[in-house]
Amino acid sequence: MTHKEAKKLLENKSEVRLAASTFLSQKDDNYTDYTVEYYETPIVVIKEGGEYTLNSNGHKGPSTKNRINMIIKGEGFKVAQRNLEWFLLDEETDESIPFNDFMSFKTKRFNIG
Repeated sequence: MTHKEAKKLLENKSEVRLAASTFLSQKDDNYTDYTVEYYETPIVVIKEGGEYTLNSNGHKGPSTKNRINMIIKGEGFKVAQRNLEWFLLDEETDESIPFNDFMSFKTKRFNIG
C-alpha cells in the first residue's frame, strides 16, 4: 500500500479496517504518516516519499508477518522467516537483512505516491 493509496482509503475517516484486528489510521502530529495497527500494535508506518517503518513489537508470529507483508506487497520487499528468525528480503536481489523492530526501507516502485 502506497502513501497515496492509504490517503485515499482513509479519506474523511479516522480509521479503516483492513483485515481482522488490523486498522489503518493517521497517528502522527503532522497528519502526514499512516499507521497500520494489528491488535493495537503499530506494525507498519507509511511515510511520504515511499518510506516504510516496520515493527513486530516482539510478536513474531505468522499472523503479524502476514499483516506486514499484506501492506508492503508490491514495494519490492517482504518479511520472510528462516530457522525461526525474521528477515527483510529484497525480492529483486534475494538479499536479506535481519529483521529489527523499527527498521525502515524505501520502496522500489518507480511511481512513489
